[in-house]
Amino acid sequence: MLWLAVISLITSMAASLAAFLLWRRVRRLETGAVAKAQAPSAVERDVFGSVELSLAAMLEELELKEREILRRIERREAELLALVEKRGERAVSKEAAEEPQPGPAPGPSRPQPPGYAEKAAAVLRLAAEGLDDVTIAKRLGMGKGEVALILGLSKTV
Repeated sequence: MLWLAVISLITSMAASLAAFLLWRRVRRLETGAVAKAQAPSAVERDVFGSVELSLAAMLEELELKEREILRRIERREAELLALVEKRGERAVSKEAAEEPQPGPAPGPSRPQPPGYAEKAAAVLRLAAEGLDDVTIAKRLGMGKGEVALILGLSKTV
């Protein structure tokens, strides 16, 4: 997660540096144009216009690259979060497999995954509003089976 923040910081710094260099170049061009007391010729106006268009195109290209990099970072972050969550589930299932099963326990025998209470509360709230399992699953981005399991467990408790 730290390297994502570092990459994001480096990307934003690179974009800021590029914008600063472009701004400084434009300022130099403007200062040079003002320093000339004579009226610019048509050729000079065309050159300045083409430089201005080039700078605008470069800025647009930098903005597109920045957005692409941010999308890649967000996609990679989502993949990493999914891997972390998957590893957490594996660790929980491995612990459950290693634990001796003396008999039915009064409560849950393994720790709840992070965010479970919020998910369950959201499912129960939407069910109380009269929504069916499929609609709840779509709204919360969960599987239908998971929603059905939470609703089933809430009815038995």
